[in-house]
Amino acid sequence: MRLSACSWPACCSPATSWFAGWFQAKTALPNSALMRPVEGEPADYGLVNHASWPNWRTFLPSLIFRPTFRTFVLANFKANGIAAQPIIYRRV
Repeated sequence: MRLSACSWPACCSPATSWFAGWFQAKTALPNSALMRPVEGEPADYGLVNHASWPNWRTFLPSLIFRPTFRTFVLANFKANGIAAQPIIYRRV
């Protein structure tokens, strides 16, 4: 699947900007690149958000211990028919 950058929020629902704002505010997300499949290409995903944090200590406690991750982020994912498939990796 080839991806191209898409402008925010042109290719997204308004709900997507809420989630992005939560991650930026609550997990100190330093960067994020929203991408979508190239038109005409087969696609496994509607959108891909490539985000990176300096290390797992920056974001993981927020996902585990902040109640708003479940009550706001996950609840809105469900309400908007969005599913996340996080892939956590580190550069070596």
